[in-house]
Amino acid sequence: MDDALRVIAESHDYICAERLKPNLVPMAEQLALHDELQTSPSLLQQLGDISLCTVRRRLKQFAYLADWQLPRRKGPKPPNPVTRDIPWNGSLG
Repeated sequence: MDDALRVIAESHDYICAERLKPNLVPMAEQLALHDELQTSPSLLQQLGDISLCTVRRRLKQFAYLADWQLPRRKGPKPPNPVTRDIPWNGSLG
């Protein structure tokens, strides 16, 4: 099950668990059509029954997911000191 979840997460470019969970079974079927994943009826049943918390927990086990996460914003940039002193009345023309 973990291997299937890893392959499916990789094929979705490691999206969050909330978006991944509804797509587990359809993507597993698509990957099986292209011989990227071997599925069985019990695996498809498990993927359909898995809870969101379990998906989150299992995704955290994949150490390489941290490499694929986008960097967090650090806040707004300070104003440019050159343009800060230029008066602006709000119109462009």
